[in-house]
Amino acid sequence: MDNNYVLRRKQRVSGRFNRWLTRTFLDEKLYNWFGCVLLALVAAGFGYLLAKQAVIGISLFVLVIGLCAVLPCLANGATSLYFVLFYNYFIYFVPRLIGNDSIKVGVGYDLLLIVAMLGFVLRRERLRKASNHLFHTPVMIWTLVLYIYTIIEFFNPLAHSFTGWYISFRVATESFLLFFIAYQVFNSFNRIDNFLLMLFWASFICAIYGCIQQWHGLFPFEMTYISRIKGTSLYYAGQIRKFSTTSGPTAFGMDMAGVAVLYIILGLNEKRRLRKYLYFTGVMVMILSSTYSGTRTSNIMLLAGLFIYILLQANKKQTRIFAGVMVLMLLFVINLPYYSNATLNRFRSSFQGKHDDSYLVREVNRKHIQPYIYSHPIGGGLGTTNAAGVSYNPGHYLANFQTDDGYLKTALEIGWIGLLITCILYFYILRTGVVEYFSTNNGRNKSILAACLACLFSFMLADLAQEGINEITNVCIYYPAIAILLRVNYVS
Repeated sequence: MDNNYVLRRKQRVSGRFNRWLTRTFLDEKLYNWFGCVLLALVAAGFGYLLAKQAVIGISLFVLVIGLCAVLPCLANGATSLYFVLFYNYFIYFVPRLIGNDSIKVGVGYDLLLIVAMLGFVLRRERLRKASNHLFHTPVMIWTLVLYIYTIIEFFNPLAHSFTGWYISFRVATESFLLFFIAYQVFNSFNRIDNFLLMLFWASFICAIYGCIQQWHGLFPFEMTYISRIKGTSLYYAGQIRKFSTTSGPTAFGMDMAGVAVLYIILGLNEKRRLRKYLYFTGVMVMILSSTYSGTRTSNIMLLAGLFIYILLQANKKQTRIFAGVMVLMLLFVINLPYYSNATLNRFRSSFQGKHDDSYLVREVNRKHIQPYIYSHPIGGGLGTTNAAGVSYNPGHYLANFQTDDGYLKTALEIGWIGLLITCILYFYILRTGVVEYFSTNNGRNKSILAACLACLFSFMLADLAQEGINEITNVCIYYPAIAILLRVNYVS
């Protein structure tokens, strides 16, 4: 009798406790007195630990922030892609702010990609149908060929550094995973449209901050950062090239030019009036900020991207008028008799061609190294050129050779065979965009396809002058744009 009474009493207490937990945490979501007390205790606890036990306090704080990022990524694929986007755009701001350049910003990017892939498994999403379509496309086939070739380069006898190979392999793996994740996330037009809007906001905030750096001047922590790296490429005509929240001025200028091309074309064909005005406002800021970066390649990117769009829609009178106005504006700016503005002078120098000293030096370097490319079909090995060659492969023939462009670096490190595979991949990306563009009568899809195709072409062209593709920021533009080309005509 006593045992039954005790058992019933425990059941009543347990039932009341469970109902209280359900009401407090699930129904009211801590919007009650208990939530206020709990959050106050947590805040006080963090304050005490940060004051008395800084290492423990910071570790717990980072852990909480990490959980806040990980859990939404596990729950939703689109959310994980947005986290990757904003992380890559703004993470370089953190080490500059706290004055610690030793922070490995790539680790967070890797973790987000792993969590995103893990989320697909835990949610048990049906990926087979979409994956079958993806892995039968020429773009993915040649992406896999290039990826496998990168793995084979580990056995290149001329390179003797595992670290040098691993860094390039890690970048290739990150790019492959981001491409796959973006393709799986873009399973409806709404998701594609939402991603383009999120990319716009990330780019717009980045562009605004670049303009603030120009108008206001760099903040003290940014001047401290510049004094630490002592990079001569940060200066031109007595000015500091602006880098905003990205890894550097070159990446900043190219990113802004690429997204400017994307949103000019989307804005021209946008039917929603508010979205159209939003895009055009953002584009003006993006173009302005790209000129402040002092990256001349970005000017060529902008013109090349718009040229592709004009070719795609050359049969339309509106497009021909747009092309004529753009040419007149360009000629006016180039020939404007005003030379006291360093930014304007830097823009003009983009069109000097063979009269530009930097261009002539690069041409001499290319001619000098061509015999090496011809005699080494698999290249000198990954991580053997530029400063990385000095660090990972000291004494190598290519160590500290400044490639200055992505195609030359590819030819030197993985040989003309690797360069050929890369060019075939680029061909199929562009071919896919053109085929998809002319195979649909949907005006909305045509606009997105033209914008992504022009944006991708501008990055591929920029790789002739800079090592533009696979930088941590522009991968969030480049690979989702490829996924959109493959996906937009096949989603509802």
